[in-house]
Amino acid sequence: MTKCLRQQPQPALLSLALACKRAGIATVTAAKLAERGEFPRVSWVGSKRVVGLRAFEAWLAERTDTSATT
Repeated sequence: MTKCLRQQPQPALLSLALACKRAGIATVTAAKLAERGEFPRVSWVGSKRVVGLRAFEAWLAERTDTSATT
């Protein structure tokens, strides 16, 4: 018999360090931008700073939009 476990949906999180690496910015810069509301909200999970994956990807897409025609 297969036991089905109910799992609560978990928000997709990305470490701040990894998000910054993907964006090409320093973690200090991201933290300062977040304080000014110019970067997705940074939260602490234990001793690690994280950002929401969807919010980060949307933020990054806004800044790297290459669909503009020249």
